[in-house]
Amino acid sequence: MEARVLGSLDDVPEEQWEALSARPPASITGSRPWAEAALETVDRGCAPLLLALREDDRLVGLMTLVRDERNAAPVLRFAGSPSNDLTDALSLPGREAEVGAAAAVALRGLGGRGWDLELDDVDPHGTLAHAPRGMLPWSDGSAAPVIDLQHAGATTSARRCRRLNREMRRLRASHVVEIRKLERARVLEAFAAFVLVRDARLRALNRDLADPPAAFLDAVVSRLAPLGRCAFMDLAVDGHVVARDLYLLDGTVAMLWLRALDMRWLHASCGHLLLRESARLLAAEGFDALDLGRGAEPYKLSFGARHRALGRIRVGARVPAGAVAAGERASLSS
Repeated sequence: MEARVLGSLDDVPEEQWEALSARPPASITGSRPWAEAALETVDRGCAPLLLALREDDRLVGLMTLVRDERNAAPVLRFAGSPSNDLTDALSLPGREAEVGAAAAVALRGLGGRGWDLELDDVDPHGTLAHAPRGMLPWSDGSAAPVIDLQHAGATTSARRCRRLNREMRRLRASHVVEIRKLERARVLEAFAAFVLVRDARLRALNRDLADPPAAFLDAVVSRLAPLGRCAFMDLAVDGHVVARDLYLLDGTVAMLWLRALDMRWLHASCGHLLLRESARLLAAEGFDALDLGRGAEPYKLSFGARHRALGRIRVGARVPAGAVAAGERASLSS
């Protein structure tokens, strides 16, 4: 297997890119729409570095990296980092083990040629995790709990379930309550209102409004919504949306990426009610898992999520860069 460093998204034919995948939802953060959005916004000023793994001129693996030279020491990282919640190398289905091993060899080579590699939020069970133990310096990073949607009783603890049942009965006694899913064009129509409500909540909590940056969020949603790869889940009270969650949809996995809650309805547990009803709806639609994304908030485990630690990979030393050029070839055996 041969690794080649490419310097433009256009160097990878679109049909070859679309043939690759990762364990959901890492396929989204490795996709061309996500990389385009990142380079247009959070990675503006960085150069793309695509690590393409080929066999007999066939693309079998790909990593969407950027070269970040905005600080004193140059760094290679995933496009969009740290706004990604799960990342990995892409591969042809069934070739994950070979691609993981070959990518590990190539990454070590890049690290040895003057670049630091800082890979965050790596899927602990994905393609890169298939690399033989010891090939990449791996450590545990952020927590990112996951709910198994296809096992009865997995969505909430009994105690929380009773409490949410009471909250829902109380809410329905005085109001008309609706749970609905918005997809494709309806996502774009609802996006501006989502941002306003989310920003108001973050201000009330003294949280950073730039995580992720608004421009990146807009660029991602505008690309993914028409493809059916993201959706809103809403809880409306008397026709007014009081809680809205943004999901990334990848195969049978729905990842809860961002949340917005009208703070006037915080007392009614509308955010938790929406999460429970969303889990039920997604399970009925055939989704196997609800990925709750980064963060170890206690409520996630009380909803039946299992603990998961994402990976961190660090390769290389902080020495002058310049040895790696776009189009350079390196023969690798795997």
